[in-house]
Amino acid sequence: MSRLVRRLLGDRAGAAVIEMALVLPVLVLFILGFLDFGYWIYVRSTSIGALESAARGAGVGGAAVDAAALQTGVENQVKRIAPLASFAWSVRNYYEFAGIGKPEKLITDVNGNGKYDPGDCWEDLIPNGAYDTTPGRAGVGGADDIIYYQLTVSFPPFADIGGFLTNLAGNHSTTVTTIVKRQPYAAQATPAIRC
Repeated sequence: MSRLVRRLLGDRAGAAVIEMALVLPVLVLFILGFLDFGYWIYVRSTSIGALESAARGAGVGGAAVDAAALQTGVENQVKRIAPLASFAWSVRNYYEFAGIGKPEKLITDVNGNGKYDPGDCWEDLIPNGAYDTTPGRAGVGGADDIIYYQLTVSFPPFADIGGFLTNLAGNHSTTVTTIVKRQPYAAQATPAIRC
């Protein structure tokens, strides 16, 4: 071996720089991932708080509830910390808590099979004259109704340098829900029985 090669192989002066070059990218990715997870939790908790506040407002708002204004208020509050967030809403109302996520209630089940068949009677909770398997009615409903809010918030990662993380894994998303009963400011509409 030549003298120059032996000298280069024995030189340890640049070892720390090479080790740092190997460790630094992993350390930076770990820190950015930790910050991004914290950001996701922060957006989620803000969404929960804003949604629950809006639901309470709808619950005690009486007949003059402006559902669009409540939703805009939630979106504005979340956009303070996630300005590029997008929102998908589902607001449904139910006659009672027991009906959440269930089809209209059967009153008589002629053949006893537990599901609707022609000739059975049911509570027409969605007053359209047809048996509905899709639960709930759209909107906030009326007095004494149960409101079920579901909000999905999509937003880009916290430290999305040049769109790299969004291209790699897409936007973050979180879905929050809350249920509130509207105040009995009037008599609750009684559903018709249909056969």
